[in-house]
Amino acid sequence: MLERARRRARRLRMDVDLRVMPAEQLEFSDGSFDTVVSSLVFCSVTDPARALAEIRRVLRPEGQLLMVEHVRPLGHRLGRLFDRLDPWWYRRSCHLARRTPDAVCNAGFEVLEEERWLKGVFASIQAIPGGASGIQP
Repeated sequence: MLERARRRARRLRMDVDLRVMPAEQLEFSDGSFDTVVSSLVFCSVTDPARALAEIRRVLRPEGQLLMVEHVRPLGHRLGRLFDRLDPWWYRRSCHLARRTPDAVCNAGFEVLEEERWLKGVFASIQAIPGGASGIQP
């Protein structure tokens, strides 16, 4: 996929720096980015708390985190079903029942907006570095 992205960037004459690295150990200086975007990543990250700490480190103080992730649904029945399926699902793919919105708040971000859809299975999150007093799901 990385080589495919590089070919596309060359074809579009875009000067981009594409790298592969663990989310828990980003190779960027503190305060390097205005925005960090995550799309269906945190279900596979080994240590979400560490990855979110790294994102917070590389964001500028006025930066923002934008996420679209599949997460554990809020409903009692569906949430419990996801909890039960998670070990089986993880052996085949990724974590099904991650509580990513909670992890974002616990990492010291202030959640400005959280939207859920498809029975709460997907969440879009807009957060900024700040206190842990964001919207609690």
